[in-house]
Amino acid sequence: MNVDARTTGAACLGILMVKLVTSGGYRAYVRPRMGVLLLLAGSSLLMVAAAALLSSLLRPRDGHEYRTGPGLDLLVLVPTVLMAVMPPVPLGAAAAAMRPGALRAPKTSVFPPLPQRVSGAVPLTVSDFVGRALYDAGGSLKGIRVRLVGLVAPEPGGFLLVRFAMFCCAADAIPMRVHIRGARPPPPAEDSWVEVTGTWRPAPVRPAIRFDPSMMPTLDAVTVRPTAEPSDPYDPPF
Repeated sequence: MNVDARTTGAACLGILMVKLVTSGGYRAYVRPRMGVLLLLAGSSLLMVAAAALLSSLLRPRDGHEYRTGPGLDLLVLVPTVLMAVMPPVPLGAAAAAMRPGALRAPKTSVFPPLPQRVSGAVPLTVSDFVGRALYDAGGSLKGIRVRLVGLVAPEPGGFLLVRFAMFCCAADAIPMRVHIRGARPPPPAEDSWVEVTGTWRPAPVRPAIRFDPSMMPTLDAVTVRPTAEPSDPYDPPF
């Protein structure tokens, strides 16, 4: 690849990274804590591209230029352009059905105290609710009204509330799913964000060995209402 193509590719990628961070779109792909690193990486690419361009302008020309065909240039530029023109979208309900995967279960069956109630219910992440429902030997959820926020996935008899737990990036995200029962019809639209308030339907505690996303607790819903997509669409893992 010639110098101009490398410079253009570095500049485009750097601009894209900076744009994703400043617009907040990067949160559809990585954890929020990665924003600073992405901004530094994007800025570095822009500085490298600027230095390469300045060097090519100042370098004396000897009349001989060696170029490659456009194939390699396109391999670098096409994905960058596609990411620039397509709006960042977090993983949705369809992705949850395609990721059976497995995850480490919590290292302990002893969970910290629940957060304080807000407006009559305990706000929990879907990941925290699933972990407590499946593995908490202390039964911290028994009889407690909780409030969860997640995406809707269709299911006979109700619907699934889905939230992905992400370690680093969307590639390693694991779906956390909860059966929602007792909600009045019609069910919310697929991939819409909802806030569900209800109580956990008690079930036997499982051994803390491995977590399989097919293991889903049930929440008997009291209220279901639409809500805006959270600033961070992903949950932290167990």
